[in-house]
Amino acid sequence: MRKTYDFQDSQFNTDPVHKYNVDAFADKCIVIDNGSHSCRAGWSNEPHPKLIFRNLIAKLRGKKRK
Repeated sequence: MRKTYDFQDSQFNTDPVHKYNVDAFADKCIVIDNGSHSCRAGWSNEPHPKLIFRNLIAKLRGKKRK
C-alpha cells in the first residue's frame, strides 16, 4: 500500500528594500545585533530596527552527549 501526501507551497515574500537618504544618515551608523535567536539591523538614530530575521545557524553552548 502506498500513501500519497499533498503539500502546499509556502508563499514567497521578497526582502524589503529601504531607501537610503544621504543627507539624513550622513553621520549615523548601521547597528547589527546578531543574537542567539534572531538578527536585528537598523540605523543608530532610529528607536526600532528596520530588519528582524531568525538565525538559521546556531552553536550549542554546552557539552555534547555522545
